[in-house]
Amino acid sequence: MVNKTRRASQVLLLPFVALLAASCTAGQSGLQTELSSAALPLGLEQAALPELPDGRSASQKPEKQVNGSAYAFCSANVLEMPPALWLNAGGPEAELQWSCYGFDLQGQVPLSVSIDMSNGAGSSAYIALADYDSGRWEFHGPYADDCELANDDARYISPSDTVFVAVLAPAGNDVTVNGLLFQSDDDPGNGGGGGNGGGGGNGGGGGGQNQPPMAALSAALHDGIIHYYDFDATLSADPDGSIVSYEYDFDGDGNWDEVLLDDDDDPSTVSWIYTEPGYYSPVLRVTDDDGAMDTDSVDILVRGYSDALHIDSEGLVGSDSSLLWIDGVPAISYYAEDDGDLCFVRSSDGEGRTWGQRIVVDATGNVGRATSLAIVDGFPAISYYDVTNGDLSYVRANDAAGLSWGSPQPVATIGDVGSFNSLAVVDGHPAIAYKDSTGNDLGYVRANDAKGDSWGEPSVIVDSGSSGHYCKMVVAGGRPAVSYYGGDGLHLMYVRAQDSSGASWQQPVEVDGRDYTGKYASLQLVDGKPAIAYVHSGGVSYIRAADAAGDNWYEPVDLSTLGSAEWTSLAIVDGRPHIAYYRSDKGALYAAESGDSTGAGWAAPLKIKGSGNFNASFLSLSSGSDVAGLAYYDTSLWDEDVPCLSYLRIY
Repeated sequence: MVNKTRRASQVLLLPFVALLAASCTAGQSGLQTELSSAALPLGLEQAALPELPDGRSASQKPEKQVNGSAYAFCSANVLEMPPALWLNAGGPEAELQWSCYGFDLQGQVPLSVSIDMSNGAGSSAYIALADYDSGRWEFHGPYADDCELANDDARYISPSDTVFVAVLAPAGNDVTVNGLLFQSDDDPGNGGGGGNGGGGGNGGGGGGQNQPPMAALSAALHDGIIHYYDFDATLSADPDGSIVSYEYDFDGDGNWDEVLLDDDDDPSTVSWIYTEPGYYSPVLRVTDDDGAMDTDSVDILVRGYSDALHIDSEGLVGSDSSLLWIDGVPAISYYAEDDGDLCFVRSSDGEGRTWGQRIVVDATGNVGRATSLAIVDGFPAISYYDVTNGDLSYVRANDAAGLSWGSPQPVATIGDVGSFNSLAVVDGHPAIAYKDSTGNDLGYVRANDAKGDSWGEPSVIVDSGSSGHYCKMVVAGGRPAVSYYGGDGLHLMYVRAQDSSGASWQQPVEVDGRDYTGKYASLQLVDGKPAIAYVHSGGVSYIRAADAAGDNWYEPVDLSTLGSAEWTSLAIVDGRPHIAYYRSDKGALYAAESGDSTGAGWAAPLKIKGSGNFNASFLSLSSGSDVAGLAYYDTSLWDEDVPCLSYLRIY
């Protein structure tokens, strides 16, 4: 994702934030504007305009065309989608969102400002002009689509010869700001340019002097490739001549880079491949035909995915993988099909650059399917399916690193149980939710102690329909909770206990009732509330509860609606939800990341590995303190080292 930030001076930024915060709690007061007759919604009441800076700041450039993402400053939680800006006040728990734009007149006379918007169904935006005569924001609207406002009056001009415009999306509205067009008259004889109260005059400035060019730079991923960026400078302009050169400093180190032009030989649209991940501030410099220059920059994040490491390729190994950071390093539990063993392997470092040897944890038959790895009383532990006996089994390590392991023990043995299971610590004791294939039920069992040395009696917590497929368990609001695919209509379901230990359970909740929805469900706590990534109609969806218990849920967000998605895995990376999944129709791994801590807005999914002839399954996404990783089972037929257990670093 491209993160573009234009910074106004502290004098302007902090009071403006205070203005918006104060206005959210003020009572309705008299609004005096010719163009707006509708009552303002809560959060847009009139309030005193903060004092603007006396001098032009570096971010207030004489740009006539401004991208929506080229704001001077904005509210929190906006989502940047260069060249646009998403004011997603219609999302879950959203409040008033706004962005503000400045245009340096440089002696010109303002005429009008046009705002290009794409609003969601039933959504509207308000436009605020800075009125320096009254010292107040002048609100106009609401507008359901593009609009144009006249600002050909000296009262809209600041002492620093700048006009300011704000776009506001009240709570409940979904507004995308595509761009703004400031119209001005560069004939000084027409007056204007007098600033606050100037009221005309000789217009100041102009008079045949060369006006500098206006640099405008935006960036976007090239075909979704995470380290390949396309840069667009086509909105750059020269008001009284032409731009003769475009120069780029892609890593922001102060040196201009040599650019290899595309077939169109156009220096205003170029591409660059980054070889190292990290935050960059690429710079554009344009020069006009009189030698005047201007610069613009954007902030981008180049996310890195390492080359895949084949951790274990001795035989048919790597399915049923479960990844978790153990004792500061990534570790994986998995199944070795050749021998029917339960295996464990850990990295030698905190990022997963190098790995140790396979540790066989259980070799007492065909065991080790459906592994679920967790930390139990400080040591790693695994729940898994014993195929030979049709049992749900559990084993815990003898140390924090998982270098040696205790004796495996069956914890549920009646019928065929455990083909899907999920291990978590519930009220201080390990507990497992599992699929009971004999009765098509969702089962639950909890240990009698903190280590899992002895276990209680298994119980059926959901016995309706075909329950328990792809079950995942977390502790939500102090009680165990399980998501699964099932029910009478094969939907995405959720059930939560009535107490902290899971002794009794509530009735299940249908989270997404669309038909055949919920396969590969992956449950996590996201910003304190349960959330699930899953497959719907071949695409990937995300849904989050409206409360910590999961009694009520927001509408699902469909990240992708086409294809054949499988093996979704949800994890928190850098404080934001991320989803990894495999598309069998594309033969590729994909990842999607949210732009916020709740998953209200998502960037477009990115392809991270594969191109048609790549096969992956049993994805497990997890994160450590400053790095994340993805474990998966690679069965690509063209690779001589597979099938094998593989791992990608995400940084």
